[in-house]
Amino acid sequence: MLHLFLALLLGTAFGLRFPTADRLVLSLQGTTGLSDAAGLRLYNAAYAGDTAKLQVLLAEAKGNKATLNWRNEERYGRTPLVIAAYYNKLEAVKLLCSTSGVDVNASSDFGATALHFAAHRGHLEVVQVLLSKGAKVNALATGGKWTGKTPLDVVTGMGMSGKAEVGEAIKAKGGKPSK
Repeated sequence: MLHLFLALLLGTAFGLRFPTADRLVLSLQGTTGLSDAAGLRLYNAAYAGDTAKLQVLLAEAKGNKATLNWRNEERYGRTPLVIAAYYNKLEAVKLLCSTSGVDVNASSDFGATALHFAAHRGHLEVVQVLLSKGAKVNALATGGKWTGKTPLDVVTGMGMSGKAEVGEAIKAKGGKPSK
């Protein structure tokens, strides 16, 4: 409990934003260095779609790939770009994708990329941005319920009704279903 109190106190002092208490606990597990703290701040700004804060944090990161592509130790191990894509934070996705050092193909702990998550959620504009920035259309997820699935696979089925225009955008860039 003392760790949680100290984390909240320090988080507030450094401007960190924690949407839920369980995310706070999970986010702080394994946070060991300045890169982790900077990555968490970047992740939280991307999650909120706060482009003003993102611009400041991206400048502070100075191209540090460990910070820019940091994985939050939450449910899926998502990066700032992945979380922005998942929650349809279009301007945050554009800003992240235009930043040198941000890997558009960085994946979650189970190999799903920002394109997987945006496609799954039906976020057409985010999908288009990712595709224009070189997202791998046939990347295979490596774990969980998406094991062996491409972004096209997760557009439909997988518990979502899918959006035809998202699938068409992926197919237009050479996307194929897994075999």
